[in-house]
Amino acid sequence: MFIFIIGAIIGLIFIKSSIGKIKNPFAFRKVLSGYNLFFLKKIFIVPVILIGPLELLIGLTLLLRIDDIYNYMVYFAIFLQIIFLLMMLFNYNRTLPFGCGCFGLHAPEKITKKKIIINLTMLFACSIIVVTI
Repeated sequence: MFIFIIGAIIGLIFIKSSIGKIKNPFAFRKVLSGYNLFFLKKIFIVPVILIGPLELLIGLTLLLRIDDIYNYMVYFAIFLQIIFLLMMLFNYNRTLPFGCGCFGLHAPEKITKKKIIINLTMLFACSIIVVTI
């Protein structure tokens, strides 16, 4: 039951996070460009467009516990969390012009220890789910 609750909470967070990215992938691309990482400089819109729907699929799968793809989606969740965490670590204590992009395009926002801890917590929660699969 505990794992189901963790999965549901993580699922809801992924669903919430996906909404802005699905509504406006061009804004999310702009957010990513604010990270100033060499591999994001010329990022094409296609991969950016896929992140929002992938987050939505992960969220729905974890929330509704869709058994056929559950394992895969948990691993995708871990993969995304690692990528997002690395991006934040590279930009720690730096103000990003469009926010961190977690829940859409926002005002300038500093990458703080709190943001990194939130991502670490998400990564840890997803890892707990993997251990119980």
